Amino acid sequence: MKQYFTILSQERLVSSSLLPALLLATGLSLLLLACSGKSNSGKSSGSADIPTEYCDELVKLAEDGNVEAQSNLARLYYIGEGVAQSYLKAYKWLLKAAEQGNAESQLHLGFLYDHGLDVTQSYIEAYKWFRKAAEQGNATAQYNLGTYYYCGRGVTQSYTEAYKWFRKAAEQGYAPAQYNVYACYWNGQGVAQSKSESMDWLVKSAEQGYQVAIKTLEGIKERNQ
Repeated sequence: MKQYFTILSQERLVSSSLLPALLLATGLSLLLLACSGKSNSGKSSGSADIPTEYCDELVKLAEDGNVEAQSNLARLYYIGEGVAQSYLKAYKWLLKAAEQGNAESQLHLGFLYDHGLDVTQSYIEAYKWFRKAAEQGNATAQYNLGTYYYCGRGVTQSYTEAYKWFRKAAEQGYAPAQYNVYACYWNGQGVAQSKSESMDWLVKSAEQGYQVAIKTLEGIKERNQ
């Protein structure tokens, strides 16, 4: 199964003081439906034309506790693909999958709580689910957890913990986290200040096409000319 797509939101750029781009990501990449391109006639169709019998089977599997079906059903409700869009129903199935230990669902559940999408907004609950996913190695969740620690959102503020989780995500190649590791080294936040380490991470982020890193790198080069 392939990951479906990634949503990035709440971007806040603080380039004047070289602070991290504290960008909270959901990484909504629930499992791509294997049959989403099939219509009742068997011909290929748009993803909105999901056959009713397939949705019925998906619901049955989800109700029987199949975690992949629960994740897929949550995806359908989250974006309104083949069904009426409903964050509340997406939440229902995300919770079931998350409670079974599915890291992607834990991540997305945290995002719903962070934004208060048809659930009571709660940074504490968001932190809890981001942490569960982060501890399983989900890079986006690690990045979000770093953001929570950096801002003191739902948890006691700690640059040390922020750096720790940004670094974990950065080492997995997550470009926004690489930029934040750069900023932590540049400012000496949560780690000993090191301009050389800082620049190494900035370059890594920029090489992946992360625009904030590219612009920051260009600004540094201009100032040094």
